[in-house]
This record gives sequence, structure tokens and C-alpha cells, in this order.
Amino acid sequence: MEEKKELKVNLALLQFTYRKLIDYLQRDQNFTLENLNRSTLAKILDSNEKYLCMAVRKYSREKTLKKLIEGMRMKYAASLLLEYMNYPVDEIARMCGIESRCTFYRAFQRQYHCTPAEYRQQYYPLDEMNETEETEETGPTDKNLKTEPALIGMGLSNLKQL
Repeated sequence: MEEKKELKVNLALLQFTYRKLIDYLQRDQNFTLENLNRSTLAKILDSNEKYLCMAVRKYSREKTLKKLIEGMRMKYAASLLLEYMNYPVDEIARMCGIESRCTFYRAFQRQYHCTPAEYRQQYYPLDEMNETEETEETGPTDKNLKTEPALIGMGLSNLKQL
């Protein structure tokens, strides 16, 4: 019966490798680069693939390198979806380093339990968005503003008492 060899691991080196990985991925949003995999990252970080994976398993909540990168991309995607409301979801996916729309939707669904469109809708519901219009005569107006009927016609002094 073969005994499994226990690998003696230098924890300080594992921690250093993990820190280098995170620093590299966050620097200039390198996590958005396409085709990131453990062999490429191991070469970039002057490490080996086993140590890199062991470092991620030990210090990351995601437990795999692929899930770590996917999680970073999805957090970035969520912020881009809200920041660039007019950008199509496919463009947001490409900005995050994912070319396949299907892959992007699946990953987003795993992370946030909704589609990217539903995520946007949670924060900026279309039926409650107020469009502001400005005219020379009236100044800024809010076309969809819902005004309490009881407040219409009240004088300013009465409103201060509320």
C-alpha cells in the first residue's frame, strides 16, 4: 500500500505567493486579462503552479484560482453595470475579460443569483427613474415626480410646520 507523501510547505512562502498574486491581479485590473490560467500566472509570478494553487486554497475564500479570478471579475462587472447604465451587457463582459456572453451570464448568476439586467433593475428600477427636463421658462422639472396631493396648495409656512 502506497503512502501519500506529505508535502512540507513553507507557510511564509505560501503567504508571500498569495500576496504577490493578489497584488498582480489588482494592479491595473490585470484580472480582466483574457486567458489567465495557473501556468501563465505561475510564470509571471516566478512561482510554480502547485504552490500557486496551494496558496489560493490556503488563503482565499474561493479555494481555486479560477473561482478567485471569476469572483474579482464579477465584482468589477457589478460595479460597471451600475456605473455605465447605457453599455450593453456584452460590452461589460468584454471589459471584465470574458468574451462569451453565456459564460458571463452563468458566472454572474452564480455570484449574484440574478442576471446582469435584473441586477441593474434592483438598483435603478426603470419605473421609478425620474427624468429631469430643463426649460428656459420653468427651470428644472421632474416629469415623473409623484407629489402628495395633500401638499399641493400648501404655503411654505405650513410646510415648515410639518
